[in-house]
Amino acid sequence: MESSLYLVDASSESVLTYYADGSQAGPDAVNLASAVAIPPGESSTALGIWDTADGNSTQAEFQGNLFNAAQGEQFRGRVVQETSPFGGADGCHSPGDEVEELTHITGGIWWVQNNNSYKTDYIGLSPSSAAYYQYYRAKKGLVLPCIISVPQQMQINTSGTSSFLPYGSTNQGNTNSLQLTIDGTSVKSSRAGQSSSKAFRFQQ
Repeated sequence: MESSLYLVDASSESVLTYYADGSQAGPDAVNLASAVAIPPGESSTALGIWDTADGNSTQAEFQGNLFNAAQGEQFRGRVVQETSPFGGADGCHSPGDEVEELTHITGGIWWVQNNNSYKTDYIGLSPSSAAYYQYYRAKKGLVLPCIISVPQQMQINTSGTSSFLPYGSTNQGNTNSLQLTIDGTSVKSSRAGQSSSKAFRFQQ
């Protein structure tokens, strides 16, 4: 899933460090505290924006927001990553399709910012894949809308960028449901119950 493929290495400057999404944190933000806390969970925000700058106009932007386990607790400078805890279900794919079946996420990684949020998680098929399903499912007499559902487990680093633990309920991991819905005239991307929709139609 085009679920946040892109964390670019942070580039250091004398005062501020800038991350891939243009957000910034102070120089202390890259150091872990001596006591490594694990967030009790997170929420998602659908930003209502689509990745048109990179030509991925069918990929919606989402922001993750870490919950504080204690008042004032900061996770800034920590790293979160997504993993596939188990396979999903691709209700759009059928035998012989030229678009690959989608059952796992791509494995995005993000820096947590000063307000305990991270972004941007791009969720959606490419425009060509969405258009393919709109055209060929109709041509094959298959039903639209179709839905792709993929689980996304979130983890946070405990040491550098090589050691991670899942966070969320009872530390079993905050597992979000990612869903892509395609019908004949629109696409919808959802993350943990938050959604963005837009008009989109195959053009011959």
